[in-house]
Amino acid sequence: MIAANAVIVPVGSSTPSLRFLKMRNKTHQTEDTPIEKLKTTLKVLIRNGETVALPKIFRKTGVNDQIQGEKLFKKAIEDIIRQPYDSKAKRWAKMVKSEGYRVLRSEALETFWKELSVQRAADMRLKRFYDDETETLEQMNKRRKTADENEGEGDEVDIVRVTKEDENQQEGREEDNDEAEPQNVAGSVSESATDEEEQTSVAIARTWAEFMEKKDFSGSNFYRLERHGIIQCGVGIKRSDDVPGHLYDQITLDVEKAAFPFKLLSKYIMDILRSKEYGTPNCATLIFARDTVEQKVDDTTFAFVSRILYQFSEYIHNNTYPTQIKSSETAYCHEAVWPLLRCAAHAVSGLMCDFRVGETQLNALKMKNTPNYNADGVVFVQKSKLEVLLLEASGALGTADRHRHVFDHVKAAYGCHAMIVQILEKYPYADTSLIEQVQVLFVHTGGRDDKIRLWVMKPQFMGRIISFERVKSCSIPVERNDTSAFRDVIEFFWLVKQLLVQSVNAVEALRKSNDDNVFNTDFSPKESLASLLEPTPFKPDKSLSCGGIVDLDPVSFTL
Repeated sequence: MIAANAVIVPVGSSTPSLRFLKMRNKTHQTEDTPIEKLKTTLKVLIRNGETVALPKIFRKTGVNDQIQGEKLFKKAIEDIIRQPYDSKAKRWAKMVKSEGYRVLRSEALETFWKELSVQRAADMRLKRFYDDETETLEQMNKRRKTADENEGEGDEVDIVRVTKEDENQQEGREEDNDEAEPQNVAGSVSESATDEEEQTSVAIARTWAEFMEKKDFSGSNFYRLERHGIIQCGVGIKRSDDVPGHLYDQITLDVEKAAFPFKLLSKYIMDILRSKEYGTPNCATLIFARDTVEQKVDDTTFAFVSRILYQFSEYIHNNTYPTQIKSSETAYCHEAVWPLLRCAAHAVSGLMCDFRVGETQLNALKMKNTPNYNADGVVFVQKSKLEVLLLEASGALGTADRHRHVFDHVKAAYGCHAMIVQILEKYPYADTSLIEQVQVLFVHTGGRDDKIRLWVMKPQFMGRIISFERVKSCSIPVERNDTSAFRDVIEFFWLVKQLLVQSVNAVEALRKSNDDNVFNTDFSPKESLASLLEPTPFKPDKSLSCGGIVDLDPVSFTL
């Protein structure tokens, strides 16, 4: 009789050994591992004389992490070298190792890893957007349901009172209700406003989720700012076709600031520009004569405009020594850009801002494991040392180097983003509602024309995207009779001053909110405010090819 669980072995065969079964199982288990797939793919390509395109190989074998991919590749090379027999693959592997695995540092592979990291970040953002939208809708519906239930209970109480009260009591209650009516209306308006804010929040979440889901930047340049969540906008900037128009419409643009008080200072300015002493050292006495302007002009405004006039008279419109701002970038910055920016920074009340010039390293990136950033100038808050303005000079006045111009523009977006992150990390426990008030400035002396442009970068939609708005431009007038251009210069740097005040106030609001929350009795550490910021731009690398970056110059109709 044969047991039910007995193994029947045919005649002439033998039972498989335990060692054989283990080896067979091990073979089946390793055939589909990434390392085996990688080795097999490499061997086949080398044997067939085909090109070894690592990005394609990593994608085919399912490797989507740079550290893991490099480890697997090196292990595969070592395994191939240890083969007992000679082959094309073995000789190729030895060559790769002898070159220090240089193939892992190719530009194509670097771009591949960056694109993977961006895609992972985009997927995470999209999931978060849907989660936020769902949570917002649930909270809104819950509040409405509670309000409806409370309203129903109130109606029942009123019905009972009406049936039990006499006519006089009813009239008295109606009078009371008449007096209380404004409160009810106010409550209704407040509730309506809350619902409107919630609906706006939901609409924004849906718009951005739709954008993240449908956008396809795979065919665009890797350094394109919109690809990384930074939307370029502003007066005259052409909208990108692959960014939803209603997304642009929902971005909060910078509001128009108070104009410079030319009405009070026009006579003072024109008297100096028409003076025979203008352009000579003797003009300084006339420029700094405070008693020649109306008393309504405050000292800060007078200091601002008088310093600008002195800079033009002494360096740009000097009768004896012609200006050198067209000869070199250094001369352009030294004689015009740096002094004018310093005027704007020092015009901020209480000397709260200061200005560093030259190839100055950006503090926002100095202590981090990220590429260094040398700016041509930085304005910072004296008390906290936080940077709020970045200057990039793309050559002397009138330089025609569009590639450099666009490279510096993209590079500056990376630097401005780092400055915003540093501000948010400085005050991590501030109220999240303040994140959209944070802003930093970018001043760019053009490398494709004679313009100086002013950009404002700030978080939008609670950090889901970042807007990069161009707000104004001007040109330094080399000719002394170009009064219109001179007026534009004053207006430009006055706006820089006003936006710096706005930036400093936002930093101060963050500081106060952070301190209040830390000392709150119910305080418990939470996620840093900087974690809300989702866009992650990359700094272009001059050592690598940045082909096509010139096409990233924002298309504009004005400015």
